[in-house]
Amino acid sequence: FASINPEEISLFERAFPKFRKNYHRIFYYSAEDVFNVGAKRMDGPDVLVGNSATPTNNHLELLYQLKKLDLGDRNLVVPLNYGNQAYAEKIEKKGRAMFGTRFVALREFIPLEEYYNLISRCSTIMMNHIRQQAATTIATGLYKGAKVYLRNQNIVFPFYRKMGMRVWSLQDDLKPGADLFGPLTEEEMTHNQAVLNEYWGHDAALRAIRELELMASAKREQQVGRAI
Repeated sequence: FASINPEEISLFERAFPKFRKNYHRIFYYSAEDVFNVGAKRMDGPDVLVGNSATPTNNHLELLYQLKKLDLGDRNLVVPLNYGNQAYAEKIEKKGRAMFGTRFVALREFIPLEEYYNLISRCSTIMMNHIRQQAATTIATGLYKGAKVYLRNQNIVFPFYRKMGMRVWSLQDDLKPGADLFGPLTEEEMTHNQAVLNEYWGHDAALRAIRELELMASAKREQQVGRAI
């Protein structure tokens, strides 16, 4: 088994042109079990920046962008509690120099319930990754009405756009004077929830598992037939 995003299929096929394959969705969680945990809405004033202490977050580039904007009294909540701690130290030092006490670095692991309560104050999420990363955090934000910004190069961006989700571009939409910060309207949040439930919901997971079982059964029957 290889887990890939649908937007990566063409890349996979170029890398492994002779690979004999069947594409089928598999689930290891559902929208109801994961995205719905904690507060029902992310509607506070703050901004969630990145998801880990790894250079692939491109923190500095995004911080310089944010410095040009009017953040009001918003805090920047920056998870740096896992990854490279030397990198985390440098990002925290730079963030504090640029934004003072409004730069809230998460350096220690905290209970999950406490974490969900903290990010419920973040109605805006900004993920500056080029590669696929923070998938569950992004989906949770979309599910709970946060305004989510992603890079155009990140395959998660076209993936959600093609699904009809409301998601924003860091390169195109993060501009001074624009209406930059969340939360989404009730209508927008309900729309995103419906799309995510259709794609990742419990019923969709059961359907996909049953389909996979039927595919496996058919494959076994073919193998038995050839053996006979």
